[in-house]
Amino acid sequence: MPSRWRLTVNLTEETLKGLEEWAKTQKRTTSNLAAAILTSALEAYQEGVYTDPAATLPNFQQQDTNSDTSSSNSEDQED
Repeated sequence: MPSRWRLTVNLTEETLKGLEEWAKTQKRTTSNLAAAILTSALEAYQEGVYTDPAATLPNFQQQDTNSDTSSSNSEDQED
């Protein structure tokens, strides 16, 4: 049995370009970076600290709205 396996993944062009840029900063191939990311995610999952990012997508608009409201409220409270 081989010690290394090949995996095919479908990505958006934006994601691929981002990974390529990240890999360049790490002086790695894109494939090597992807393998490292997946390995790290698997280790976190096995330790019980990884959560599925697709299950908890942040709502940035709602967060921005809430943070704007809370910062204006806190300014009002300080006066």
